[in-house]
Amino acid sequence: MSDASKPTLPTDVQGAQVPSVDSAQVRQGSQQMPTDAPQAGQVPTADAPQQSQGVLPDAAPLPPALAALPPLPPGATPDDMLELTFSPEVVRALLESAYSGIILYDEHSRTIWMSSRSCAITGHSLHDRYGRPGYELIHPEDLEDAARKFVYLLGAPGRSIHIEQRVVHKDGHVVWVESVLHNMLGIEPMNCIVGHYHEITERKRAHAALRESERRQRELAHRDHLTGLLNRRAISAELERMVAALDRGDVPDFAFLYVDLDGFKKVNDRLGHAFGDEYLRVTAARLQEAVPETDAVARVGGDEFAILASSCDTRSGAERLADRVVHALTDPVRIRGHLVQLPACVGVVTAGGRSWRPMDYLRHADAALYAAKQEGTGRVRVFDESLERHLNEQTTLAAELASALEQGQLDLLYQPIVDLSDRSVVGLEALICWHHPRRGLLRAGSFISAAEETGLVIPIGEWVFDQVCADTARWQATFGDRAPWVSANLAAAQLIRQDFPDFVKNTVERHGIEAGQVRFELTERGLFETEGPWRDRLWQAQAAGVPLMIDDFGIGYTSLRYLAEFPVSVLKLDREYVAKTDAADLQRRERGQALMRAVAQLGRSLDLAIVAEGVETEAQHAAAVDAGCTLGQGWLYARAMGGDQVDEHLRGDRWRL
Repeated sequence: MSDASKPTLPTDVQGAQVPSVDSAQVRQGSQQMPTDAPQAGQVPTADAPQQSQGVLPDAAPLPPALAALPPLPPGATPDDMLELTFSPEVVRALLESAYSGIILYDEHSRTIWMSSRSCAITGHSLHDRYGRPGYELIHPEDLEDAARKFVYLLGAPGRSIHIEQRVVHKDGHVVWVESVLHNMLGIEPMNCIVGHYHEITERKRAHAALRESERRQRELAHRDHLTGLLNRRAISAELERMVAALDRGDVPDFAFLYVDLDGFKKVNDRLGHAFGDEYLRVTAARLQEAVPETDAVARVGGDEFAILASSCDTRSGAERLADRVVHALTDPVRIRGHLVQLPACVGVVTAGGRSWRPMDYLRHADAALYAAKQEGTGRVRVFDESLERHLNEQTTLAAELASALEQGQLDLLYQPIVDLSDRSVVGLEALICWHHPRRGLLRAGSFISAAEETGLVIPIGEWVFDQVCADTARWQATFGDRAPWVSANLAAAQLIRQDFPDFVKNTVERHGIEAGQVRFELTERGLFETEGPWRDRLWQAQAAGVPLMIDDFGIGYTSLRYLAEFPVSVLKLDREYVAKTDAADLQRRERGQALMRAVAQLGRSLDLAIVAEGVETEAQHAAAVDAGCTLGQGWLYARAMGGDQVDEHLRGDRWRL
């Protein structure tokens, strides 16, 4: 720029001549300091207030180079000062030292100039790129977006765009860059497109790692940690989405299946949790192989699994899928040297044109599963109208049962247990009943499952035991040695309470019951469901004077070794075997009698009393005596009776039935 073209600076600033400024002055500022300026390291004194004005107490002095700057001429613009202060060499140095790389393009996107920082980012030199379009370096997947934004940029001088895009380095690897392009076409003296480029590869990697971590966290929140299947929360969310799709008419129907392994708790307890965990993983893999890929499989707790089958839009299709699941889980599994087979039961529900809420599917599938398990092992049950009626009845009963105990609607009946040698009564089994205000007298079978499902079986069971102890104490006080012992049915759920042994001990002591005069009856299935810590509570109950009787013995749940692990004093042979002893078919009759003899022999070997349950005919009585059973119970001897009727019989010289 010629001297004539330089802007003229004002000559009078508050009456003082301002010297002209050039770049040499700035570069040599330390040599042209006013003589009265502080020297390096010299602290201004109180005699020079003009030098210390604006300086905070104890502040360090201004560096000499800054102190040497001349005053800014009035009216001077930043451009004026750049022209006066910086030479082309300085401008070039500033461009090269910029934090971002700089590339200049013409109106055809051809490269005019590149800073060294841009060369480092791309791996290309100016000689490589001069005259070549910038879009050649853009990653193919980002090219369309970059082209669209570049067209917008060219639309008007002065526009700017911001892009985060991938650039292919000269050696082939991909670099992420943050780009800001300014359209300075037609704006002198630049007349080009200025691009600023800052590499953000590490930032992108960090963000990608963070997103992946967040994705994994979300995934883990919806996955079962043991099997990798969906968890209860995830399958419930999928079920809600599927129900919404069904309501919109987007899908014709779907099936929801509950799967439960028969006997898993006992195997897990016997062989250890490591074995159990491995078995669950094998089960999960088999389930995934058995169902189509479009179906969702989840572990919803313990040994229970759920399948949301979008592939099934008919009941028959759902039944076929359930059969495949049962078949897939039937084969034995060898783990840690043990060969174990745990068949599965499956409960199935389909909407079938009905409008249900997601929670309805869960309840109905659970009800179908419960019904399947009641029928035996390896069974499939589809939720239907009969189950729906039963479920509605159970729901109503559960609501009414909550107040029945408080309102005194529950009562006890007692069925005698006799000595088979002379049919004299030696014991009583307490049977709960419900004097329902609308439905009349209900036996336990009508409502006990509702009590189990709602947890009411625990307070009801405690009420039964307390009432049994009260009646037993009354009979002891009135009839002395002639008073029979009394058994109360025990639900496995009652053993959940840690203070169960204390409850038994305190109740027995409060009523003054002699040891052995009250007993617990636990079904063989209930014994099978009793976990390790609960067994100790049964031993503690026996120590408090309440021994254990096994009801419904022989239905196929109990391992013989359990008889040694539990404080068992009496086995009650299930009525199914007793009924076979006088069957019309000779082979069946002989087999029933042989089974009864085998159980009786087992009882004698273990010093256990054997009760033949459900004796209804003299032939059955004779078979029980011949087999060696010592006790009997059934309609042949007496039906269940109220406590006042028991009093009447005990008042006789000899209670015989």
